[in-house]
Amino acid sequence: MTVEQFLAEKTAKTDTGFLCLECGRGFASVQGLKVHARDLHVHRDASYLCPVCRRRFRTRNSFGVHVSVNHKHMKGVDLHRFIMQ
Repeated sequence: MTVEQFLAEKTAKTDTGFLCLECGRGFASVQGLKVHARDLHVHRDASYLCPVCRRRFRTRNSFGVHVSVNHKHMKGVDLHRFIMQ
């Protein structure tokens, strides 16, 4: 299932934002819901491997923060290249 399919089938718009029907978590923005769906439901078994220090990360967000803080020379690199299933 893709993130787009997940958003179409397993989320709902509410008066105050968006709701993940899979786990019941609410979000103020569709972007927050999209990141949540991608990292916790769609790619839940995936991890990211840092090519510089070989450290593993469970979410793209945590990997992105790591790269931006520790490996500034990688700025602008597509992080999806480092996903492991």
